[in-house]
Amino acid sequence: MPSVMATIFTGYYYGINGMKKILKKLTIWNVNPFFYAFVFLYTAMSIYIPEFICSAIGVNYKIYINNHISSFQLTSPLAILGCFLVIMIFGGPVGEEIGWRGFVLPKLQNKFNPLTSSIILGTIWASWHIPMFYFHISGYDMSFISYLLETIWLTILFTWVYNNTRGSLLMIILYHSFDNFVMAICFNDFMKNFNMYSVIFWIIRLIVLLCIAFDMIRKPLK
Repeated sequence: MPSVMATIFTGYYYGINGMKKILKKLTIWNVNPFFYAFVFLYTAMSIYIPEFICSAIGVNYKIYINNHISSFQLTSPLAILGCFLVIMIFGGPVGEEIGWRGFVLPKLQNKFNPLTSSIILGTIWASWHIPMFYFHISGYDMSFISYLLETIWLTILFTWVYNNTRGSLLMIILYHSFDNFVMAICFNDFMKNFNMYSVIFWIIRLIVLLCIAFDMIRKPLK
């Protein structure tokens, strides 16, 4: 896993102080409240706002909610919390983010601007999941190009949050977990089919992307 590899590399090249520095980022919680709201709400809002717009203009499109993920029946707050924690610990966020955002991203940003760093890291991150496509793992039934673009998009968002929360891996792990959780329970076909919902969805994403990219370019790293 990337997090394990990053911890090993950090320990080898930078010693115990390097490991303490990277792990300390897991404890950065006192950040601008806006980013808590963004982390907790953005993914769900990005899915439901296009549905609301479709309804407002008379287009019938419904987001279907799965009431179970794997063996979890999401019928109680405890089950939802348990499922969320499983996704966080075993579904990628904890196993990846110390590596991607804790180790690789700072190295890239030492050489490139945040936007370019995000594109490079997003490509690496997507490529890490190529075996999922080869073995036809559930959830990876889209084209790899679509997945690559989605991953680069998500990486840009993660970089923006990371840079604006003093490098908080806690915030990134929470964001990664919420994104995975919401996408797992919301059944939709906008990644594979072309319809009015997908048009609105991608237009909104493009607007958000342009705003964040502009913010990345104009705001130097501290």
